[in-house]
Amino acid sequence: MTPGPLGPQEACLIRCFAQELATTFDTTDRTGHFATHLPMRALRNSLVLNAICGISAQYLLRMSTESSSPGMVKFQGTKLPHLTEESVMQYQSTCINLLIDASANPEEHADGDILSAITILRFHEQNDVLMTGSDFEVFQRAVQHNFETQFAQGRGLGQALPSLFTPLPIFQPNHLSANIAAYLVALRMEIWAVLLYQRPIRLPLPSFKDCRHVHDGEIDDDYLWTRRVLVWCAHVLKLHFGSDGFDVSDDGYASASELWGALKAFEFDWDTRPPSCFQPLYSRQNAPQQGRYFPELWLANPCQVMALQHIEFGRMMLANHEAQLQNRRLGGGELASQASEALFLHSMRTICGLAACHSDRHEALTAAAVAISMCGKYVRDAGERSALMSILHKLRTDFAWNISHAVNALNGGAGDATQGDLRT
Repeated sequence: MTPGPLGPQEACLIRCFAQELATTFDTTDRTGHFATHLPMRALRNSLVLNAICGISAQYLLRMSTESSSPGMVKFQGTKLPHLTEESVMQYQSTCINLLIDASANPEEHADGDILSAITILRFHEQNDVLMTGSDFEVFQRAVQHNFETQFAQGRGLGQALPSLFTPLPIFQPNHLSANIAAYLVALRMEIWAVLLYQRPIRLPLPSFKDCRHVHDGEIDDDYLWTRRVLVWCAHVLKLHFGSDGFDVSDDGYASASELWGALKAFEFDWDTRPPSCFQPLYSRQNAPQQGRYFPELWLANPCQVMALQHIEFGRMMLANHEAQLQNRRLGGGELASQASEALFLHSMRTICGLAACHSDRHEALTAAAVAISMCGKYVRDAGERSALMSILHKLRTDFAWNISHAVNALNGGAGDATQGDLRT
């Protein structure tokens, strides 16, 4: 369905999405699908329009609440007197109804539009934890269903996954690039959800053997390397937590131990021969005695930040998986637990250091919040807890994002500190 002429409110909401929100969706997409292509699709597609307006309205309302002078919502000087929480619900409800119709009649809708809209709804749902206190993952299930259906029918994601590690023309965005862009955002959010909720992975994954195969011309392509890291991390989680749903990958590994060896080999290769394009512009080790609790790493491209953060997530879960196997075989659970705790803290500090050095990036700060949620209980130093809270405060005030899960984790490790020192 084609929307009618836009009024000032919808026009502002589309501009808000393109200028304020889309960059976090496009971190792994060189073509900038969400920032450049999707806003134009909103002019011709009501499903995309309502998805964009819903998330932008939510963002502006939350930012207005966080403002030192809350009141009428504005965007770049334009007042939006009719923008309320009811507006968010209306945009979202309309989008859901259109999505149901699109799913029932997929031949009438571009797959990229459906995947993009439903990915935005899932992003919206994650932020809704601010109000509900719980992530019911309703739209995550919808993401899973649509991805599985399209793959089974050989369209949409079924066409996109085989091309995930193939360079596409930068200036020729098409439905294939739209599907890939949406899938990568959904995969990132799925990784975070699995880490937070310790549940099976639900999205279809490309073969890990395809992930490991690198052509000579791709050696310095940081976008493709970031995609590989995300898929590697997802396979680590799948090995540890299992999968729930339609499994499309055929890795060809004879056993779980053989797959584990391949995943460890990827980690080893990255540590010993990292891609040259990931060389930091500047780096400095942490020095807690001087008040620097996190290592500093400055990188040229936000996708590089995402890759390095997810290398650490994968490293943590591989170590945890190995420790559990060791406990079953040999015992010695306490020593394994101490080693895992030390590695978890090291990885968390690396993830948070990357976020602190790139604090304008929503996705980097969100990854840090996930790491703090996982490891905050191990942090006992009051100065380090304060540094972690500074990162969370930045995520809440600059991006109106939920931090309660991470703050609760920090409170759990506060020890003798006053619990009231750590607040949402």
